Amino acid sequence: MQRINMFIGAWCFILGFAALCVSCNKEELRYNPADWVKLYMPQAINNPVEHPLVMRDSAQSIVYGAAYAGTTYPATDITVTFQAKPDKVADFNAQHGTDYKVLPADSYTFQSSAIIPAGKDNSAPLHLQIKTIGALEPLVNYLLPLSLVQAGDNLTINPTLQTSYFLIRGEYKRFDRSAWKIVDFSTQNGQEGSANERVENALDGDINTFWHSQYQGDRPGPPHFLTFDMNKLQQVHGVSFSARRNAANGQFKRVRVELSQDGQNWQLAGSFELANALENTVYLASNMEGRYIRIWIDEAYGNITCSLAELNVF
Repeated sequence: MQRINMFIGAWCFILGFAALCVSCNKEELRYNPADWVKLYMPQAINNPVEHPLVMRDSAQSIVYGAAYAGTTYPATDITVTFQAKPDKVADFNAQHGTDYKVLPADSYTFQSSAIIPAGKDNSAPLHLQIKTIGALEPLVNYLLPLSLVQAGDNLTINPTLQTSYFLIRGEYKRFDRSAWKIVDFSTQNGQEGSANERVENALDGDINTFWHSQYQGDRPGPPHFLTFDMNKLQQVHGVSFSARRNAANGQFKRVRVELSQDGQNWQLAGSFELANALENTVYLASNMEGRYIRIWIDEAYGNITCSLAELNVF
């Protein structure tokens, strides 16, 4: 009897649910493929979209576009329109706890319209062109919100994927040091025939090896200098210093950078005071051309001797 009652109860539930469905508003159950159509920016899926760029004279390109989401492909061409939205940067920073700067308006151009062709689900790739040198500060994070603002004849735009946030950072490319030569140096501690603590360690690409000024037998104080031949004329923008990893003293404190085109006539490129840190990067007041570079170390932290793991120029 109990099983019969359970069976009857189950059928009552099914019949009641069916009656409820029949009583629903037929308009609510009507399927309309057009209701599923939405336009969006594919790049917005991974906001913010990071784009480290090389600091150079020519403009660099970033690809963006629009896409169509629906149950079928569009029957006719769809014209889409884009706008830059710099006012959105403040809201983005407030929401995410960031402090990105607005990408300067004179640093970029973009294509403001495109077409998603009939039978296709995306536009052709569009190009955001960005200038770096003369327009951006190096190593500063800039944000450009680019929004899809119009799609065809009032087609729906997905609000969560309407705006792509392009995170732009200009970085200098370090010079290839494979053909560099050591021209001169004031002192090194490595014994003759041994690579330990010798000048070439500053160019070997190994952060765990280093040059050290002499401290065995004699212990000369600053100034110390290191001179390198970069093997060709280069436009120099700055220098980075990587300190020895296994000692807290001897890191560079005050340095001078000199450049020469012939190895004989030298020009001061800049004087700098460095932080007591493992990594320091300095920028010249203006770009200078040179083949030879000489680093003077006028003072070190906590010692009259000093050391350097890696020297890079960009």
